[in-house]
Amino acid sequence: MDLITLNSSGFSCVVVPELGGKIVSLLMKEKQCELVAVPMRPLFPADEEPPSFGRHGIAGLDDCFPNIDAEEIEFTAEELSVPGYEEQCSRRLSYPDHGEIWSRKMRIAEQSADALKLVYDSGAFGYHYEKTYKLCGDQLRLHWEITNTGAQALPCIWTFHGLMRFEKDSELVYPTDIRRFQLVYQLPGPGEMNRMVEYSVSAGPDPAARNESPDADQDLQGGTPTLDRFPQGGTPTLDRFPQGDTPSCLKFYTPEQVKDGRCSVIHPSDGVRVNISYDADKLPWLGVWIDDNVYGKCRNFAFEMTNGCICCTLRGEIVRAKSWRSRSRSKGRRSEVREAAESK
Repeated sequence: MDLITLNSSGFSCVVVPELGGKIVSLLMKEKQCELVAVPMRPLFPADEEPPSFGRHGIAGLDDCFPNIDAEEIEFTAEELSVPGYEEQCSRRLSYPDHGEIWSRKMRIAEQSADALKLVYDSGAFGYHYEKTYKLCGDQLRLHWEITNTGAQALPCIWTFHGLMRFEKDSELVYPTDIRRFQLVYQLPGPGEMNRMVEYSVSAGPDPAARNESPDADQDLQGGTPTLDRFPQGGTPTLDRFPQGDTPSCLKFYTPEQVKDGRCSVIHPSDGVRVNISYDADKLPWLGVWIDDNVYGKCRNFAFEMTNGCICCTLRGEIVRAKSWRSRSRSKGRRSEVREAAESK
């Protein structure tokens, strides 16, 4: 498969246009520190139908659009409550695993030594997808623009699915306004679940660097962030890997919208902190995935910024999925995610 390498003074970035513009390497030159969870096996085209995300290796930075979980949706314009669509015709769409765009071959629209623009036109869903990469010193800037080119509204969500390297001593720093998460998956443990848990940042030697509020850990013993104190299943931490050699993984979401679009991962052994900033007005929900040799057969994590929240039943209340619905031939919302790495 063809790979495109972009370079700046601070970074090299390797992109695979044939796999939806997946980033398979983001190397910090000064430290020779790889930031991405790199593929553990050779890359190959996703030409099977329907494409299976897991078959192609759980690694790299991808986009999930127009969905995440594989599903079929049948709907009418009236059910979507979109003005201007009064007809009662129904439509059925089959949404593939982790969306469509990650598996599609994108074409090169623009390319230079430190920048790249890829485009794709979906026949199955009727949208035009543009993704721009730009290296600026020690920053990678990503920009997306999605346009509905079909004749009907398209139920959809967009999610950044960026699997990054994570080591036993790595630490995550979340947006400052997060105070609880919704745990939906845990191994070892019950697997799928649905429970609300409290979160508070760790007490550390440099609270300011961790965006710690003065009273953040007053209710937690030792200042350790936990997924509450449950009688069963233990108390796994949220900002680092649990101690021990047993493979484990966690998936959790914010039940409320996030307003502070900043998060980080710290690699103490490398003396590196990676700061990620994004537009929380456009991507107000945040999911987190942490995998210690369960699915990816390596350690990785992902901050999953999205414009759709998890749809679930919690304490007898239905939390409705909120999805962006692009109207016919209208410009999609623009989103930007910036990543910057700095030496500590």
